[in-house]
Amino acid sequence: MVAGARAQIAPAREFCPVDGPIPIRVDEPRDGAAPRPPESLPDPVALEAELIRAATGEVVERRAVEPGPADAAALFPRIWAEREHGALILQLRAGGRRVGAPVVLSAMLASPPYAQRTDRAGAPIFPPADRRNPVYCGVRAETLRHLVLETTRGRMEFALRPEAAPGTVWFFSRLVEGGLYDGTPFHTVASLRPGADPDFVQGGDPTGTGKGGAGMMIDLEESPLPHAFGTLSMARAADPNSASSQFFICTGGPAAATLNGRYTVFGQLVGGAETLRVIAASPVGPDNRTIDPPRVLTARLIDAPPFGEGPPPARDPLAERPPR
Repeated sequence: MVAGARAQIAPAREFCPVDGPIPIRVDEPRDGAAPRPPESLPDPVALEAELIRAATGEVVERRAVEPGPADAAALFPRIWAEREHGALILQLRAGGRRVGAPVVLSAMLASPPYAQRTDRAGAPIFPPADRRNPVYCGVRAETLRHLVLETTRGRMEFALRPEAAPGTVWFFSRLVEGGLYDGTPFHTVASLRPGADPDFVQGGDPTGTGKGGAGMMIDLEESPLPHAFGTLSMARAADPNSASSQFFICTGGPAAATLNGRYTVFGQLVGGAETLRVIAASPVGPDNRTIDPPRVLTARLIDAPPFGEGPPPARDPLAERPPR
């Protein structure tokens, strides 16, 4: 029997140059039981692919598809005709219901806007919109995924947001897949204002010193997402374009708004708020370094639920910032 509820749409290639094919694969797994006689099989499940604007959730177009290889550019010619600079979503429907993880089509733009300098207060200065003219080069196709951190204090799950920060999500995901974060400590729990409760926990340094990284850096990406409870953001030095592997997770509070526009939010906690609270309550020394650092046991990526489904952003379970 065809298991339509477990059908999946997946990219067959990650980088797709403009005006070329966007190869995808429609998988419709079958049950492991012995084959049944043809007369006992149900009618095939109708499969459709949706093209959705990630920023608004608007369904732009819908096309019938069959199991096997396909070309998203041929199914949806408007992808190349319109050349949208925002992200698009490919979502499979089986029997009228969304199934499987969506595929994100992120625009590949040559010379994307980045902060070449900072103002006197240290805030990054991005070029004004009327001076931006990035060259559209195609799309990067990737399955939408969640980040799972298994830590010594419990489990946390984050929804990654490639529609808001595609470059950062791609860079960070490669580090996760490469195993960089396994065994790394949450080395810092700190406040943005002296004497206040902690505003964030920071990790991702393989040396545990707060000075380490992945041996490479990424430019600051302009993310529209605000810093709030459970948001995942890239840490950096004074240079706006110095982010490497370190990240921080906000624990809430109004001071987090001062980080907006200065750091790149690229994920949101959707499970494990209690774990975040426990980590944020870790004892620290005068330098905000954790005395007995909680650690990431494993970091891995899992397929996200269908577009528009899944858990909402996690809330602080006590509706307050964790005490020191």
